[in-house]
Amino acid sequence: VSVYPKNTPVTPPDTPPVIPPAPDNVTGMFSIVKHDKDDSSIRLEGAEFNVYRPATEEDTDTVIITCDGVEYAAVLVTTLTTGADGTATSPSLTCGPYFLVETKAPDGYDLLEEAVSVTVISSEVTQVTTVEIANQRGSILPETGGAGTHGFWFVGSVLTLAAVVLLITKKRMAG
Repeated sequence: VSVYPKNTPVTPPDTPPVIPPAPDNVTGMFSIVKHDKDDSSIRLEGAEFNVYRPATEEDTDTVIITCDGVEYAAVLVTTLTTGADGTATSPSLTCGPYFLVETKAPDGYDLLEEAVSVTVISSEVTQVTTVEIANQRGSILPETGGAGTHGFWFVGSVLTLAAVVLLITKKRMAG
């Protein structure tokens, strides 16, 4: 039986370990699979995403995006649109984190409220990182100016016209 000494102070190394940054020439790609929230077999065409990378101190054209409740300064890299099969693949990108911001939802669906994060891994490790993004169908209530407001416009117009006719008739009888 070996006995190890307890509470022995640990001496830190003279220099902390340094993790080198990934070389700029290491690249990879990612793929988006856009589908219906309730049925993942329904693939969604026409979703547009702006792809952002985290900003560095040298970047001047940054925007603020929100991902998982946290705000990030980011720089636009490219835009992707899902095809008929509901997929889109990025061009070759430097490895690291990226954010996907949906700028156009497929017809009948709502835009995503926040960005989706994706990490590009070296193409030497994996061919393509795949991100599945579910979309919820549009709201039940009509949007401003939508088809559901026509009935209200019609009823309001009829009531206004009736009030005007009643007012004119009343003035003629009084005068």
